[in-house]
Order: sequence, then structure tokens, then C-alpha cells
Amino acid sequence: MAVVAYTIAGYSQSSVKEYYDDKGIEKVKKAIVKEREPETGKSFKDGHGAVPYLTSPKQIPETLALVTFYVYDKGTQVTSPAFITTYSLSEKGGNYFANQIHKASIDKLKETFKAHGIVLLTPDEYLNTPEKREFYYKQFKPNVSKLGSVLSGLESGSTDIAVSADHYRALDVAAAGDFRRSESLNELAQKLGVNSTLSICFELMAERREISINGIKWSINGPNPNPKEDKKYVAENMGNGYYTGQVYYKAYTYFPNSIRLAKENKKAVSEENYAGIDMVLAAFVEKSVDSWKEAIEKTSK
Repeated sequence: MAVVAYTIAGYSQSSVKEYYDDKGIEKVKKAIVKEREPETGKSFKDGHGAVPYLTSPKQIPETLALVTFYVYDKGTQVTSPAFITTYSLSEKGGNYFANQIHKASIDKLKETFKAHGIVLLTPDEYLNTPEKREFYYKQFKPNVSKLGSVLSGLESGSTDIAVSADHYRALDVAAAGDFRRSESLNELAQKLGVNSTLSICFELMAERREISINGIKWSINGPNPNPKEDKKYVAENMGNGYYTGQVYYKAYTYFPNSIRLAKENKKAVSEENYAGIDMVLAAFVEKSVDSWKEAIEKTSK
């Protein structure tokens, strides 16, 4: 099976598991870089802004729908005096690796959320009526602000390849930090009968006959926990107004060096190793929950 559509990276770890074992959970969590989260000075009692003002554990998401799970490959180029060769995953290859990563990580991801009292649902669970399937696959048109549109390269078609696992739509994780996108994702959550949404992206890299992973992006979006007050909110189009949906935790991690997931030739994929990806995703869960608990602790003082 040809997964590279037809530059060279060093591998400090032979697998994501080796990376995780070398670092340990706390260093893996520390390597997760937050982009948006509830925090003092950036979330407000009147509900304005892009992130929620949390005051109670009851405001922590109870049910999450995993609404997008995809791989992204921006492509690599190898130059020579005569020509430039570009390597990237084919659509078939992207779907294959997205499915393999999903298979290797979803059980641990659900288990880790469950340990915190949070239920994570996949499409086979939340798309349980014809109406929900119709909305998710055909009717849902995610919005993004003018400010956030620069982030949504995936949806504008400017990226090389972005392919979801089976049954998922590829909804740009980068755009999930946008205030208009948060409102769209909140609408999606309501239509699906859940509290909040989770979006995950894996940045892969095709190099000749090897497929490696560079990093992971993550976003949890949920409802504004504070009711809109009877007053005028300013800067509504600048991310500082009142929005029905907000960003609960958005972050990413990049590995120090690319980590090989598999080798491939035109006929088959070989030497596949997805071990440890589930543990890194579990660290994202822990980092998200830690963020919410810290925010609640600060507002209760």
C-alpha cells in the first residue's frame, strides 16, 4: 500500500513510548504548551472573553464528544541541483495512519477521562440518530472570525494533507482557539446532546519511505458557564465580547525530534510502532483537568 505520495530528521527516541518513559509524566506534561485556558486576568465573572470563568467543579465538562481526530502532513522537500522532490502522505495513507493511531490510543484516552468523572464519546456513540448524523456530516458549517481565519489553513485548502480517521470530520484544531469557532463547536455539542467537544490533531511527516510524528494539538471547547448580563459587551468582533462557547483548554506538544512510526514501500507498511501515543494523550487530559482545578481554586479565594 503506497502511503507516501511522492528532510532528513534525527531520531533521539525509537518510539513515543521511549520518549514518555525517558521523560516521565511530569516532564511530558511540562512539555505541553498551553495556548488558551481559564486563568486569572483572562477570564471574567461577567462571562466575556474567549475562556471560561470557572467557580465550581460542576462547571467542568461532564460529557465530551471527540468531534475530530486527524493527521496533518505539511510535506517535506528534498532538493538537488536538478529538481525538488516533495514527500507527503497520500489521502489513503493519511486515513490509514489516523485509524491506526485512533485504535492504539482511544481506550486509554477514554479511561483517563473516566478517572476524572468525564465521559468521552466517539462518533459511533454520539451519532446515534439520523438527525445527529445529518447535522454532523452535512449541515454543520463551522464559523471562524476574520481574526481567526488566518489559523484555518486546513479548511481553506492551503495545507498539503489533512485526513481524519474513519467516521470523523477534519475540523481544524488550530481554528478551535477562535471565539467564533467556539460558538460553532458549542452549537455542535448541543445538537449532539453533549456538554463539550474535543479536537485532536497529529502532525506527521513523510520522508522518503518513513513516516514520523512531530507533535500533537488538542482543544476542548465548551459552553460559557456564566449567563449573559443585561449590559453592553464591547469588542464583540475582537474576541473580548460575550460568546456562548468558549475555549476550555487548548494546547500542543512537539517532540524534541521526529519519532518514526513506520516504514513503507509501495506494497506495504512495516515496523509500525504507535506505543506511547496513548500515554501522551493521557497527559493532555491530566493537564486540562489540572488547569480547571487551578482556575476554580483561584476564584474561590
